[in-house]
Amino acid sequence: MTEENKNIVNAQEVLLPGCTPTVSAEVCVEADVTVTPTVVPGRPRVNCVGTPSLTRCRALGYTPSPSGSCTFIYSQVLCVNIPVTFDANVSAQRGVVACGLASPAPNCQEEPSTGCTLTRGMFQTNTDLTLELLALAGGTIVLGSGNLGFSFTVDSLADITAVFTNAVPGSPSPQYNQLYAQLLTANLNILNGASCPEALALIAQANLFLTNPVEDSPEASDIQDQLAIFNEGNLTGCPGHC
Repeated sequence: MTEENKNIVNAQEVLLPGCTPTVSAEVCVEADVTVTPTVVPGRPRVNCVGTPSLTRCRALGYTPSPSGSCTFIYSQVLCVNIPVTFDANVSAQRGVVACGLASPAPNCQEEPSTGCTLTRGMFQTNTDLTLELLALAGGTIVLGSGNLGFSFTVDSLADITAVFTNAVPGSPSPQYNQLYAQLLTANLNILNGASCPEALALIAQANLFLTNPVEDSPEASDIQDQLAIFNEGNLTGCPGHC
């Protein structure tokens, strides 16, 4: 092959994205913490006790100091809160390269799309998709944790309908009904491939909140508003709306 032909072949090459698998390793890290107390005297405030006297200090019950100064010992117990951050820097080096089978045609499985978000209305009307995602979750989606607080378990079409029609049994207020609906929608979006760390953190926050049996908490509205922003595709760093 001539040099000219080689250039033509190289110009036709298309580089596709590779894959980035995630691996993990447990690392035990120790921290030696030293606390050195400091004592800083403040500006003294001097007050007179009684009126001036013509009597010597010894006669008043005070022992004269040979050094001309008085030393007192005070003690104070300290409680020290010490924030310690453990983190790690990771480096990777290429290891062994092993060759497998070659293919004359494209044969690599493409990375699945991160998906896009759907609103609660879409999951409410498209029950086939919603039931399919519920099955993907093992047949159960828990809004909260177990039976704690105001948690609610979704494991049937009737439960899905109850959530999306604001009819969850035992819901303490309308704000909680909205939270149930947006939380279920967020879970379904994650199962449908529209995942991001920010949304997972919101879902965890909502689940923890529902385990606390406090009625009419304003936090219910705040959390459901954030979940709605994600479900509508407007949460920064997360997938957009379909």
